[in-house]
Amino acid sequence: MASPYETPDSNLENTASMRPCIGCGKELHVTASTCPHCGASQRKRGYKSKVSAAVLAFFLGGFGIHRFYLGQWWGVFYLLFFWTMIPGLIAFIEFIIFLVMDQQDWDRKHNEAKPAGPNESGGGAALVLLVVVGIFIVISVIGILAAIAIPQYHDYTQRAQVAGAVVQLNPVKKGIEDFYLKHNTLPDSNIMMGLKEPHLLEGNHEVKVFAEGFELILSGPEGGLGSKTIVYSPYLSDGNIAWDCTSGTLEARYRPADCRN
Repeated sequence: MASPYETPDSNLENTASMRPCIGCGKELHVTASTCPHCGASQRKRGYKSKVSAAVLAFFLGGFGIHRFYLGQWWGVFYLLFFWTMIPGLIAFIEFIIFLVMDQQDWDRKHNEAKPAGPNESGGGAALVLLVVVGIFIVISVIGILAAIAIPQYHDYTQRAQVAGAVVQLNPVKKGIEDFYLKHNTLPDSNIMMGLKEPHLLEGNHEVKVFAEGFELILSGPEGGLGSKTIVYSPYLSDGNIAWDCTSGTLEARYRPADCRN
């Protein structure tokens, strides 16, 4: 008969550290992540890599992505307040904490005290790194496309604005042509043409008549089309008046095709 003063059998401690496999029912240590007999995972949720969480905290922590990765719903607060930059600062501190945290403490807190299994140690980190790199590549591509598209769109809108002004010049040209046919000379001012001074077109573009023709003074903000000009000079071609519009201060890329040198 065993003495009551004898040291308890160590098997009691071993038994307390064992539990049945959720797949095959065989006894496993409580820290086992997979069953060596049937291969069934013993986790209630996927393994959370410390490196993966740190990488997400560093690159996307301001949006709380590292918290969502850890299954913590309150990452939504990072999303709500990311514009204040405070979540980004907190995430950077968490990035450092994650890196310096002991692996056992990490597993105890986030992995049910189960260390990484043979196929869990690096796969998650590699996947997260791939996602982060992919995000930055997409952002870079979008930035490059924007750098190309925005100037092109700006030029397109400027050309459209110029074209809209040029279309309105037809009555002015016709008036000068009729004046020349009637008086055998060109008008030298808006007043002689019977136009207001200043004569404004739709869009506040101005037409200014002078002895050698007229100029279109474009309206717009400084640094854009504002005050840029296209000068229209008449000349005789086969007995008819034709127009040269290659002069003026407006850049060639904004002009109609027939007004470029």
